[in-house]
Amino acid sequence: PTEHPVLCYWQFWEEYPLFNRQMFGYFLWASGLDGVIPYGYQHFGGSGDPYDDFDHANKDIFVAYPSKHGPVATRQWEACRAGIDDLRYLHTLEQAMAKARADAAKTDALVSAEAFLEDLRRRIQILPQVPVQDAFDAEDYVSLRRRVIELIRALHEVKEPNDE
Repeated sequence: PTEHPVLCYWQFWEEYPLFNRQMFGYFLWASGLDGVIPYGYQHFGGSGDPYDDFDHANKDIFVAYPSKHGPVATRQWEACRAGIDDLRYLHTLEQAMAKARADAAKTDALVSAEAFLEDLRRRIQILPQVPVQDAFDAEDYVSLRRRVIELIRALHEVKEPNDE
């Protein structure tokens, strides 16, 4: 991070879990930004009843609803968490790739991982403003996560001389 972090900011008032997952995960990774920050963790649009969207002309914005027992998660919150997990998996993959560069036996796995990340970067829309569409559907997220895990495992495999 720089002295003055560069962040992406967007409105959270629409409930688009896949978009929010993308922003906290793959978009943040591909963009090179220092972070993302959506507006509205908790914004009361009306009289103060967070569970009544009709108490005012504007919809309340909640990533997590308040309660006396602690925050109540929403689909938005879970999407943010999933995006952060995606980002962590990508970071783990990149660390495994860096380590594998010193091991000639891992060249094939490294080439596969580099090709995967290059293709992934091409699929993610990076503009001066936030993406206007979801890059992935729900099934894509499942297959991408599985592929990242496969690549991490391949880069960590130790091949015995008689395995060939």
